[in-house]
Amino acid sequence: MRGMTLWIFAFLMALWGMPLQAQKKFDHSVTGFPLRGAHDRIACQDCHKQTPAVLSMGPGAFNWVGLKRDCFPCHQDYHGYGREISAKQGPLRKCDTCHNDIRWKDSLRFDHNIHTVFPITGKHRENKCFECHRPTTAPQAFKGFPGHKVLGKDYDLRRYAFKDLARKSCETCHITPHTKAFQQKFRGISCDKCHTTDGWKIMSLNGQIQADRGFHDRTRFPLTGKHKTLNCKLCHAKDGKETFRFPNADRDFCVTCHASVHKKQFDDKFYNMSCAKCHSTTNFTQRTPFQHDITNFKIDGQHAKFEKNCEKCHVPTKAKLPTRPPKTAHKFDFDESKDEKYCLNCHATVHKDQFHSEFQKKSCASCHITSSFAKLTEFNHDITRFKLTGRHEEIGKQCTQCHKPSNITLPTKPPRKGAKFMFEGANRGFCEECHVNEHKDMFHSKFYNKPCAVCHTTEKFTKLKEFDHEETDFELRGKHKQVKCAECHENTKERFRWPPKNFKGKYLFPELPKRNCQTCHEDPHRGSNGPLCTKCHNESGWKNASEYHKDFLLTGVHLQLDCKECHVNERILKGSSQECSQCHHEDDPHNGQLLPCQDCHTQNFWQHTKFDHNLTRFPLRGAHRVTECRACHNQGVYQGQPTECRGCHAQDAAQVQVPNHSQPNYFQCEQCHTVYQFPGAVIR
Repeated sequence: MRGMTLWIFAFLMALWGMPLQAQKKFDHSVTGFPLRGAHDRIACQDCHKQTPAVLSMGPGAFNWVGLKRDCFPCHQDYHGYGREISAKQGPLRKCDTCHNDIRWKDSLRFDHNIHTVFPITGKHRENKCFECHRPTTAPQAFKGFPGHKVLGKDYDLRRYAFKDLARKSCETCHITPHTKAFQQKFRGISCDKCHTTDGWKIMSLNGQIQADRGFHDRTRFPLTGKHKTLNCKLCHAKDGKETFRFPNADRDFCVTCHASVHKKQFDDKFYNMSCAKCHSTTNFTQRTPFQHDITNFKIDGQHAKFEKNCEKCHVPTKAKLPTRPPKTAHKFDFDESKDEKYCLNCHATVHKDQFHSEFQKKSCASCHITSSFAKLTEFNHDITRFKLTGRHEEIGKQCTQCHKPSNITLPTKPPRKGAKFMFEGANRGFCEECHVNEHKDMFHSKFYNKPCAVCHTTEKFTKLKEFDHEETDFELRGKHKQVKCAECHENTKERFRWPPKNFKGKYLFPELPKRNCQTCHEDPHRGSNGPLCTKCHNESGWKNASEYHKDFLLTGVHLQLDCKECHVNERILKGSSQECSQCHHEDDPHNGQLLPCQDCHTQNFWQHTKFDHNLTRFPLRGAHRVTECRACHNQGVYQGQPTECRGCHAQDAAQVQVPNHSQPNYFQCEQCHTVYQFPGAVIR
């Protein structure tokens, strides 16, 4: 064997120097690698290159031996197979598995549907190989692998083994557009249960879904009844387009495929409900038991007898449903405005002329119950204009005590008399509808027409409320507030007609405007001071006269006088003058020439005055200070008196002979005399 190798080596060395014609005569098949196709048309040195190891043997040396028979010593790993191994074809780096050296690209022997575990269908046929077989995420792991770097160019190692394909299926390459909630609900369901490779939005209608109807249980619309036998396209193919997302989930999707015939028949609340509330998927005409409690009218009492006989209330109408053939529409929409409990939609009221309009509008259920129409509920009287309080509460359920039979005949079967429920006298509290008012002759019409409740209570009729006397023409002030009512409103001789038949009090005082206080009080002045006591007195106390002598305070002697000494001849008590001259003009010694009396005199001591002569033009000095006023003002003249001595002492001067004071030189008395001592003049 060694000898054969050396022989071939020696032969190839000799061949190098031969011309190309001579080289072509070499039979390469003797090397175990026959040259075919493109290999037969290239020069020997294109494969047998001068490597550094060979050049060390000499300049004409070539690498004729030691070459491997696979493709990669000369060709790069274009596909980036690396060391990956196919489950069906083994190592992928065996080029001759798919290619041949005659026609490298045209005569491929690879079929993805046969040679792999993933058949190529639909849109996948349009993909290029490298769109799926992308570079591996860790090429550094294959550094130095033969064929990884050829002719100075790097080629990426690519992924061909998809170990998670069986588990993830489409999600091995595609990212799901579905939400986490959707993925959680349909975990374990592969994409091809719904989708096809013909297009992401083209759904699988005849494949696995059609065969496995249980899949639909995971959706919002589980298939039941007749829906189980339908072809998917009946629902999911509309106008040539596939649809898998439907509106009206709140109505269980029924109206997405089925048109409702109840639009004008039902209230919006029920028209917008799911058809499944009444119908079933097993038999559409066979209705399911309806839960009447979801309506505004719960079935109880006597109504329960008609629970399965719906037509008793839901009577046929003249309208037709747009069905095939058309069917008679029944009544389901009832008028709530007539009666909030819908009673008047089936029953006629017999109380039209018996009740006030306010209560005619109320529901029958306010008083009646469904278990027995004749049995009434406990009525809340507080909603009327007459609340039951006090003794009225004791009557309680004995309604006929007040609501007695009237002349109204109720249109019942048979007809019967209706009780009285409409009362007059609302402005007076309705009291006189049952009770007799005995105060007509006792009170003024202003109070007689007021409701009894102004004074009386329902707790105890004889127990009266605190009356506001300010509403009358006689407001209580001062001492009057402390007086008991009976002291003014004394008993009369008349009695009440009803037990305990007490005496009636006096509440009308027609003489009050004229007699004033004398209506109740005796006049100690016996009319001498006029009829109106309030001119002097007030209610805070008899002795505390109202504004008594506020303009002329009484002191001294005046305080001891009797009123009549000043207020005589019907002289009014108010507005009298403060001037002393009104009473003392005859006693005025000054003849009205001086200031007002009170400027000098006081009521305590008339002789003791407050007049100061020093403030006049003639201050009093010496003997003048003890001289009586009359000695100077003897004529009753006080104003315009002279201040010279001769004005009063001229006669005294005329009596003096030595020296003769009649001479002009003696007219100035103060030149010799003083006011302290007139005799003993001194000539100055």
